[in-house]
Amino acid sequence: FLIISARLVLMLACFYFYEIYSERTKRSQDSSRRVLFSFQPSEITKISLIRPSETVILKKQRGSNKWNIHTPIHARADTMAVTRLLETMANLTFERIIAESCEKLSQFGLDNPALQVEFLGGKGNIRLIIGNETPLKGSVYAKASSDCKIYTISLADEYALDKTLFDLRDKRLVTVSPYNVIRLIIQWKGKPPWVLCKNDGKWYLESLRKTKLSSDKVESIIKRITWAKATSFKKPIMENLSTYGLENPEISLTVFDGHRRETILLGLSPKGSPDLLYAMVKGASEIATIKNWLILELPRSVEDLKE
Repeated sequence: FLIISARLVLMLACFYFYEIYSERTKRSQDSSRRVLFSFQPSEITKISLIRPSETVILKKQRGSNKWNIHTPIHARADTMAVTRLLETMANLTFERIIAESCEKLSQFGLDNPALQVEFLGGKGNIRLIIGNETPLKGSVYAKASSDCKIYTISLADEYALDKTLFDLRDKRLVTVSPYNVIRLIIQWKGKPPWVLCKNDGKWYLESLRKTKLSSDKVESIIKRITWAKATSFKKPIMENLSTYGLENPEISLTVFDGHRRETILLGLSPKGSPDLLYAMVKGASEIATIKNWLILELPRSVEDLKE
């Protein structure tokens, strides 16, 4: 009896796992049949996000995985944000087919769409047109450039594709790696600069080579500088820099890795936002705002940097 029971349990277990496997396989096959586009993200060299109010165009650097924004401004793109955008489009599936023809685009908000996403790559142009939200919510109407069918896609996918210029922009103020910095210059307003140098893995004050500094404290400052990201960007400077406290900055921070020298100038806080600071990269033409955590642990004297 025990042997029969054991065999029965084994058979039921095998049947159960077979059903689960079959269901997952079926779902996977169904999902692959509902994929709207067929391309590899690595094939794409140009991305356009087209809205009635603005068009954002990104282009891939030749021989690199890095991207740059070309319209409406020239700036570095956030590589991770662009990668997520590419992967969303490559794996995009439709939920339902609403219409087999595209004669009544206006019914679905597709005649004057809120967003069009266009990719250019090895297989030519790939375009997705996104219209209104469906009456039942949770989905939006969409049309692929490859056919005349009207689909619905999930609101989550629409959100993942609906990226603004700011979303796609590299928000780092400096691009030097914190692990390669060999010189740090800190200058408070009205005071002489402190020049900190790294030699044989140890940090010293350039003017006092015998004064050994705390590597942990110095490298913590460097990480804050290199990890600082803009919370907003202002249009190319038209006003006087003194409006932002940047003509004669409150603090100047410079990092050098042996090849590149990058300097952040820090000014006043915007009115009503004491947790933010105006900032500008030396030589750049835009003003950013950043979180003031960058300066919260900034030393006021060299003594604060000693071990």
